[in-house]
Amino acid sequence: IGRGRQKWSAGDGIDLVLSEKSPAYDYGLFGLNFRNIKGRFFHGFLESDSLTNRYITGRGVEWTNHKNFNLSLSELVVYSGINRPIDFAYFNPMSSHLEVELNNRQNKIGTDSGNGAWQLSMDIMAKKGLRISGNFLIDEFILDDIQLDSGKINGIAWSFRACWTSKKTEEYIFSLYGSYLYVGTHTFRHEEGYNNFVQRSMPLGWQDGSDGKEIKIGLKYFNKNELIFNLDIIRNEIGSNSLIYSPYKPYSGYKSGPFPSGIVSKSLFIVAGSQWWWKPNISAFSEIQFSKFNDNNFSADLIIG
Repeated sequence: IGRGRQKWSAGDGIDLVLSEKSPAYDYGLFGLNFRNIKGRFFHGFLESDSLTNRYITGRGVEWTNHKNFNLSLSELVVYSGINRPIDFAYFNPMSSHLEVELNNRQNKIGTDSGNGAWQLSMDIMAKKGLRISGNFLIDEFILDDIQLDSGKINGIAWSFRACWTSKKTEEYIFSLYGSYLYVGTHTFRHEEGYNNFVQRSMPLGWQDGSDGKEIKIGLKYFNKNELIFNLDIIRNEIGSNSLIYSPYKPYSGYKSGPFPSGIVSKSLFIVAGSQWWWKPNISAFSEIQFSKFNDNNFSADLIIG
């Protein structure tokens, strides 16, 4: 029980729905371990304006062979309402958001009182230092033929990362990696804007919100725990419907259209950083970042500490 944030995904830097980069919130969490199976549940309070209270809850189960393979399934829900108290229907770690809503077990009747997302994550440590991580998320899934014929699309997101690490020696550790991330135009939005996956006007998950995609390649080098060096090249495209531009705006319709939507912001980042440990408690840090937005020229920022 405390204040912080949750990160539910496989892989580094490919978070979809919950990320350590989001603003902190108050929550309580408990988990259970049964040999190859782990369970986790949490419930938290996000924020409140003058009328509306917003909450978050999540439940997940993970299976592992304790060698090189993890597979997990999780459900995350944001629910809200005017002067709405904590909904004890969501305190059952075995129930689903759909079961709660469709059977009217919640303290705000109707099918627009909460927004649920379901995520499947996988992490594999293959041979010869290769690690493969992936996440697939469904926010809105269309099965009805009438909805499909009307042009309604699925609300999905997915991410993938592959990392190769050289054999660890006493001298150094060297890693090469690449990742791809996709978040749909309407994903993480709801017909009630206060049920969007945001906190204090910032995304709870991917830092660019939604309606976008990102490609990243990079490398890391560790030398006897004294020198750390990293280089990242990041290319992303963000549409005008992203949560970062209108965090509490509801979706106007799940119709298909260009992706990313509207006016698209295209960015390229080249980031190089190093950290040298002179003593166990004394280090020097530097980072330089080259940025290019749309068709503008490169700009550079330098950080030394």
